[in-house]
Amino acid sequence: MRINEKRPLLLGSNIRDDNSALFVDLTNPHFILGQHVVLEKDTLHVLRTIFLWRDTAYQRFGVHNYGDQPIDLRLSILFDNDFADLFEVRGSNRERRGIATTKLRGNDQVLFNYCGLDARVRHTTLTFDPPPDRLATSVVLYDLQLAPGEMRPIFLTAACDQTKTRPLPFLRRFIAARRWMREATRGGTYVQTSNDRFNKILCQSAADLVRC
Repeated sequence: MRINEKRPLLLGSNIRDDNSALFVDLTNPHFILGQHVVLEKDTLHVLRTIFLWRDTAYQRFGVHNYGDQPIDLRLSILFDNDFADLFEVRGSNRERRGIATTKLRGNDQVLFNYCGLDARVRHTTLTFDPPPDRLATSVVLYDLQLAPGEMRPIFLTAACDQTKTRPLPFLRRFIAARRWMREATRGGTYVQTSNDRFNKILCQSAADLVRC
């Protein structure tokens, strides 16, 4: 993600205790035009929320203007695919690979296709909501005008092998994922110690076992 072509600054990140979502807090650096600061550092806050649910990665970018002046900005999200197999991820080199293609579908979707050496075709579909101002095979652009105190959400889903159905809204899936996690862990055994860090490790491990 880029804000006016610059990488945002990381403020912090955390994972829910039940391992259901990742939250990343970001802000803007100084934006300088000539010798003048046109946008002060820390004026924007971007809350990036990410969770997985049934072969789909859901993301929400909440862009908030905390300044006292209107802001015009360009938010860009860059993306690509490699369809690397498990052995490639581990560092192995392959002599041959399948064929990967990318195409646009409508004004809000990008479809990645990969025909492997086994002749099986795999798909990953990116869906952007709302539709971006510009959509290309490796980047989307949003030109935003934010009033003082205004927050604008942008949603992105990456779905595996789901080319015919559109993903359900972010909030509905987020609620469903949390409800499933609560039901899956109901009646489970919990261990509590005097060490907060060890407690977090235990909680994370329990959540990971539930998802296995």
